[in-house]
Amino acid sequence: MTAGLRFSSKRRLALAGLGAATLAASGATFASGAVASSDARAAAGAVVLDWPLTEVVLSLGVVPAGVSRPSWYAKLDGVPPLPSSVVDTGLLYQPNFEVLETLKPELIVITPWHAPLRALLERIAPTLTVQLFGPGIDVYPAVHAATRKLAAALGRDAAADALFARADAA
Repeated sequence: MTAGLRFSSKRRLALAGLGAATLAASGATFASGAVASSDARAAAGAVVLDWPLTEVVLSLGVVPAGVSRPSWYAKLDGVPPLPSSVVDTGLLYQPNFEVLETLKPELIVITPWHAPLRALLERIAPTLTVQLFGPGIDVYPAVHAATRKLAAALGRDAAADALFARADAA
């Protein structure tokens, strides 16, 4: 098994554990691709330009207003699923700036690999960089730290606490 495959498997395992814990913690059910939960809420002001970060945001019970290529997210894994109301903001590293400006987000969530775009994105909205993976990074602690960082930015600290309690129990 190559290092790349192990990395991918660890990432998937870490995110799957958090996602499964979220479902158990929130009582969310999914029908027709929409989140149905009393705890789920739309973050009309949040745009996420990365699919693993989208998984974490959804696991916190937050539905972003926009995501890079939602249909590709659904094809790659799609858990938790995105509601059909989520706007397609363009390619992962080539977002459609006109769409972003139209959404008027309160927050744009990116990875360190989006760094060349950061100054342009900050003209539209405050931009939060969150790192989940990279060379030499231990996946589960990084996902934990990223989840805490996103929860704080989105006002979902209690959801993160419940998520981690379920993940630890599992």
